[in-house]
Amino acid sequence: MRRRPAHSERSRSRTISRSTQKHTKAKLFSEIGKQTEVLGRFSTAAGISFSPCKMLQARLFAYADAHRYRLGANFERLPVNAPKGTKAHNYQRDGHMRFDGNSGASPNYEPNTFGGPKANLAHREPPLKISGDADRYEQKRVADDDHIQPGNLYRLLPEDEQERLIENIVGSLKNVPEEIQGKMVGHFRRADADYGEGIAKSLGLS
Repeated sequence: MRRRPAHSERSRSRTISRSTQKHTKAKLFSEIGKQTEVLGRFSTAAGISFSPCKMLQARLFAYADAHRYRLGANFERLPVNAPKGTKAHNYQRDGHMRFDGNSGASPNYEPNTFGGPKANLAHREPPLKISGDADRYEQKRVADDDHIQPGNLYRLLPEDEQERLIENIVGSLKNVPEEIQGKMVGHFRRADADYGEGIAKSLGLS
C-alpha cells in the first residue's frame, strides 16, 4: 500500500504496508482451487474500527454470513484463511469442518480457573464519538426517489422490452387479490404513467 503525499509535501510516496501471498503449485489447488478462501472485513488493526455507515455495516454482516453458509462456522480456521503469524485462542467449539481437535478437553467457558484465554482489552473496539441522540429516524428526502429511478429505467427500455416487462409483472400480479393489484398499479403509475396504465389494462383494472 502506498500513500500519495499531500500537495504541500515535497517527498516521494512512502510504503506503509506490503501484502504478499505465497503458494506453491501443490498448495494452489488444495487451498485455493477448492474454493475455501473467503474475502471480507472481519477484523481491523488495534485502535481503529468500522464506521457506522449503513452500507458498510450491512456488508460486514452479509459477507461473514455468506461464508458461514458456504463453508460453515469454522471457515476462519481453514489453512487458507487462518492467520499465519499468530494463533487465535477462543472458546468456539464444534461446528461443520472442525478439524483441529476441537481444543481437546480444555474448558469452553469464561472465566475459568484452568488457564483459558482471556480477552485482551487493549484490542477492543474504540469508542465512537457522537453528538445528539442515536436513534432510528426516517430519512429526509428532497425528492420521491423511490419511484424516480424505476420510471427512468422504464423509459430507457425499447418498446418491445417494456411490453415484456409488463407481461412478466402481470403474470405474477394477476394471482393476488384485486385490492393489492390496485395498490401496486398505483406505485407503477407514480414511476411512469404509461407503465402503470399498461399494467392496469392487462389486469383489467382500467
